[in-house]
Amino acid sequence: MLAPHWPRTETRPDNQTLGVLSRLLVMAKRVKPIRALKRSNMDPKSYEVLDVEWRQIGLAAPARQALVDAKLFKISDLRRISLAELQGLKGMGKSAVARIRLIMEAKKISFLEH
Repeated sequence: MLAPHWPRTETRPDNQTLGVLSRLLVMAKRVKPIRALKRSNMDPKSYEVLDVEWRQIGLAAPARQALVDAKLFKISDLRRISLAELQGLKGMGKSAVARIRLIMEAKKISFLEH
């Protein structure tokens, strides 16, 4: 079977695009995943004690559990992680991230820069 003929000029990215993609790949490799606790090890009532601040903000249960599993118990703890790491937590939805960012801006707290 013959390989299909592709026009070479249309499929190859230019050098600038290749440079941007290679820098993004390097940056992605530098991001270290947050080491979270295993949920099976925690009693559901333990979350109620640990997620008090997240409840006050009004986050949904999956987002609160993701933050507690990542050992993030207060807004000020978010200084230790980047926005990408927060968004990568399982259970962290767009509205939870938006709500957290609003509170952080109000308290003049910023994420870790990579």
